[in-house]
Amino acid sequence: MPLASSALAAAERISILHSGFPDRTPIHVLIDALRALGHENGKSAEIEVLGGEGDVNRLSTLVNGLVSKKPDVTIALTSPAVVALKKAGMVTPVVFAFETYLQFRQSDVRTTQRDRGLGAFSPPAVHSFLFA
Repeated sequence: MPLASSALAAAERISILHSGFPDRTPIHVLIDALRALGHENGKSAEIEVLGGEGDVNRLSTLVNGLVSKKPDVTIALTSPAVVALKKAGMVTPVVFAFETYLQFRQSDVRTTQRDRGLGAFSPPAVHSFLFA
């Protein structure tokens, strides 16, 4: 769902990759968290949500497109998405955000893992991590 306009020429290009069906997940929470960080689709950022729909060939095609487009950052939401990006040799920054381990709150973005905590990140810290 990318938006193309001359006003967005300097906007950050953010791609979100899911190996399944992102619209069947609470993807809006991630979009809201990005907006809270100042990355609003159509204004300060061009956000593209891509889903492989459980099809390995479709996922491969999407990944090849990302390798060509070179977004400023790619957020990979599933293990198959991460593996596909690694195999394709993605050279632009990739953030691994496994949705089964994420908890989003309005005041912060908190990442946890079942066996051990990965820590909590405030929106400014996440922003600097994504776009440092």
